Amino acid sequence: MRAGIRRRPLLWLLGSLMALALVWASHPVDRELAADQGLAMGVVAGRVLPVPAGLEVPHRVRVALRLQDLRGLDLSTKTFKAQGQVLMEWDAGLQARLEASDLEAQNLVRFVNQVEGWNSIFEPTGPAQALADPAGSGADGQGRFSQTFRFEGLFYVNTFDLHSAPFLKVSLPLILEVADDRLALESEGVLLEPLRDSARQTGGGVAMSGFDLAGSAVEAALHRSENPFHPHRFQTFSRAVLRLDYRTDRVASALRWILPLVLVMAVVLLAPSLDSGRDDLSFGLPSAGLLTLVVLQEGYQSQVPSTPYLTFLDQLYAYSYGVAVAVFLLFVWGGNLRARAVEGEVAATQARVNRLCTVVQGSALLGYGVIVLGNALR
Repeated sequence: MRAGIRRRPLLWLLGSLMALALVWASHPVDRELAADQGLAMGVVAGRVLPVPAGLEVPHRVRVALRLQDLRGLDLSTKTFKAQGQVLMEWDAGLQARLEASDLEAQNLVRFVNQVEGWNSIFEPTGPAQALADPAGSGADGQGRFSQTFRFEGLFYVNTFDLHSAPFLKVSLPLILEVADDRLALESEGVLLEPLRDSARQTGGGVAMSGFDLAGSAVEAALHRSENPFHPHRFQTFSRAVLRLDYRTDRVASALRWILPLVLVMAVVLLAPSLDSGRDDLSFGLPSAGLLTLVVLQEGYQSQVPSTPYLTFLDQLYAYSYGVAVAVFLLFVWGGNLRARAVEGEVAATQARVNRLCTVVQGSALLGYGVIVLGNALR
């Protein structure tokens, strides 16, 4: 079958490899993701607002977060394990309020996206230390206080955007927020001021298997929520968010997930280029391709959780199923057409089948290009 196409099998293989190169080189894995604010966890509600410039508050607490170890990222449960340290510095006026209210400094804040509190740690590494304050920035000129805490626990990520899977970029937040109602901004409260020192935000244990650390950032925000027991009564709490951005390695992802799919579909699309005397093999290649696609997709789906939308690789698999079925139906139609042709019409029938084979092969490659371009422009 397909004498006219037989001279060009390498052309179709080259086209398939070019599709792989297009996926590899142009897929948009560098989109910026907004910091996860942890508002859909069922434990907090409200709105997250930027900190207004020049906001006047009675007390400002300087906060430095350092993440020392991160592991156990689970896309299906949207959780990860982390441990590190928090440094807090506050003025003497706030220290006096803490002592008057019988509050410990560690009760000033909490991680709002932490789950399984029974299996978490947030404790001081030593007593609070009085700091020399040459600028006299303490509320009563008596300087500032500092204390370091260590934390460890399981943290929640509100959302993962898996549209680009297997080329992923995930943003993992640690959200530290003022915990006591008496320290809300409406009650002469506390404003957290994160110290932005990127060199000290992460330690050597933040590397994760399968992901590269693309960067980290610390941000300040305000969380405004309604009191559930007093409707229309709002409270605003200050928060500091340490965000770590990870991405999957583009080359490794392409070789692991895209290359096997490309090779299978290259074989399926080259099947119409076989000699017309090999119909037994021609019929077998699309069927074998379909079975291989099922196995490959099951392996991929075991690594990525179910989503209410089609990921990039899901789209490629769904389209590949359609292509494999179309090639199989092409063989059925072409074989029946040649078998019914009278002796004088065999050559014309063969040319007709060849032309349709060319259209199917070219259209299939064009469809892959449309999928890749559509995801690149999304």
